[in-house]
Amino acid sequence: VHFTTSMGGKAIDGTENILAARISSNNSVELHMENDLEEMKVDHDVMKALLHEIGLDVEEDVDVVGDDETKSNWPYLNSSVARFKTLVPIKSIEKLHGATVPRDPDKFRELCDVIESTGVYLYCRRNLSSTSLHSHDASDQVYECRQFPRASYPEDPATGIAAAALASSLRCTQIAKNSPNFVFYQGTAMEMPSRIDVRFDDDDLFCSGAVQIDNQRLIDI
Repeated sequence: VHFTTSMGGKAIDGTENILAARISSNNSVELHMENDLEEMKVDHDVMKALLHEIGLDVEEDVDVVGDDETKSNWPYLNSSVARFKTLVPIKSIEKLHGATVPRDPDKFRELCDVIESTGVYLYCRRNLSSTSLHSHDASDQVYECRQFPRASYPEDPATGIAAAALASSLRCTQIAKNSPNFVFYQGTAMEMPSRIDVRFDDDDLFCSGAVQIDNQRLIDI
């Protein structure tokens, strides 16, 4: 399955945990995915080096609630509903967009391998008044995101499996406890903006967005 967002970014590439796909007449696709969240904590020192590679500082830029000198409760997690992405909350959208592509791509990939991650997914809560691409419901949890993948390209403008993992992870916290609807904007810093919607219906997870269809073929999933 290979869908491309209307702005040119890759939203979903793969069949991991996809139960069904529905394409509407207005070129939007909704994927029904398994909500099988796996999470594990990530070593603080490795994260410090990893974020340094993309121009960020853990003490200055990572959004931490409270004062935890032991670093045991720092909020970065490897989270997955298909492949592990490292979720990192950032203090502000300005700091989020201040991140750079990896300074040393080989070192960045090596550090990702140390923590068994396929990419770093930065996120920051976005005010509803600043979201001009589409309307939102008052109950929507809206975030600005960026993904720096372990793969050979420097940044991804749309990452459906990362957005699904982040939504599932946030639902387990007091920030968005059991919230049904999430909206993730990505690709803004690349001038390739995309929007990914994630909704939950009981234990079912649905990930959707506008797409261009490159090709279609029947596969077994």
